[in-house]
Amino acid sequence: MRNYKMKKIISAIILSVTFIGLVGCAKSTESSLQANKWNVVSSDGSSFTAEFGEDTVKFENVFRTRGLKYQVKDDKITMKDDRVEVSYTIKKNGNEYKFKSNDDTTKDEFGDLTLSKAK
Repeated sequence: MRNYKMKKIISAIILSVTFIGLVGCAKSTESSLQANKWNVVSSDGSSFTAEFGEDTVKFENVFRTRGLKYQVKDDKITMKDDRVEVSYTIKKNGNEYKFKSNDDTTKDEFGDLTLSKAK
């Protein structure tokens, strides 16, 4: 019985640490995105800049500016406006972020994205 209780306690501690780590990673990614202006290159060939605020992101190039609300949760970012909602899986690759489309709507609307810090 004592051994069973010890296993439950250890399991609870491991789960707590894992959860805190995942929340910390999402906040770290979100903080990094907010702290920089980004050059963005899409797999469809377009390029633009991005600036992340507390809950909005602004994409801008010479021809167009577009604002979206966004949310980072675990390793995923969801962005939406009145007409579309897109979702990506985020991977950090050195000083860059890779946003991999999670569905066809996202792929069609924006393509896969590579973000690098603007100079």
